[in-house]
Amino acid sequence: MINYNELTLDFDEDRLPPGQQLIMTNSLEQFFFFVDVIVHARELTGRGSMAVVTGLSGVGKTFAIQAYLNRLQDELHTGLPAAMALKVSSELTTRELMVTFLTSFGERPRSHTNRTMIANMAAEAILDYDLKILFADEADLDWRGFEFVRYIYIKTGCPIVVVGLRQILHVIRKYEKFEGRVGPHLDFLPPDQDEVLNKILPQLIFPRWQFDPSSAADIKMGMELWERCKPSFRRLVTVLHYANCLAVKYEKKRISRTILRQTFQMLLGLKHAEEEPEEEEEEPQTEYERESERRQDARAKKHEASA
Repeated sequence: MINYNELTLDFDEDRLPPGQQLIMTNSLEQFFFFVDVIVHARELTGRGSMAVVTGLSGVGKTFAIQAYLNRLQDELHTGLPAAMALKVSSELTTRELMVTFLTSFGERPRSHTNRTMIANMAAEAILDYDLKILFADEADLDWRGFEFVRYIYIKTGCPIVVVGLRQILHVIRKYEKFEGRVGPHLDFLPPDQDEVLNKILPQLIFPRWQFDPSSAADIKMGMELWERCKPSFRRLVTVLHYANCLAVKYEKKRISRTILRQTFQMLLGLKHAEEEPEEEEEEPQTEYERESERRQDARAKKHEASA
């Protein structure tokens, strides 16, 4: 039996720790409400829409998509999810993007087909499987990628949510045919410190992680942890993953502040702020550079003398 939800998890970093339950943050609640409005709008009026969700890298946009997919029941008449996510990139050609999309449905493009034929096959698959909404995730799209998404939307009327970094807004605004069709926009914000300390850290599941928001020591440790990781939820999970590994290695019952600091030292970009950067040694001058300096000094002295 194929787990179609797993097909959207192309990268291991998109998976939460084993046994981790959904943590309903403020941004996640807003995301669910936003997508529900888009889905229900089509059910009420018969008219779909293109929407866009933007946010900084690592704040949890892909986690939010996967959480939404997991909420939905599979369609009884197709056995497939009512929504799907397609990871897209400007590095893919239009044809490769279309083929990737078809593969998500378990379809394969027929041989000797051009891009238009493949796009039509993708549109047919959406209609055949009665897809309620499509997420275009990691949407580092150029105009060609948006053209494909726009074509699918026009052909099917299926609501599409483009999810990516804030830079994609520049592409949308640059081309009138995109801006005129993209309506709702949600800015997916990172959690603030209070939400991290009182909701996220107490609910994160790692074998050696324990966090009590009523403990002053834990609060201090949590503040230091988030200061190193913010605004990235992905980085926070990565740090705790390696900190848990160190705690196991050292046979410690729980992750301590000391272990966290050692983890910071292990991970690039998370070094202690108080550490002074090493001064780079200046490369020795070449003979040409020394001669050039001598000439500049001589011209300067000559100029001073004439003045």
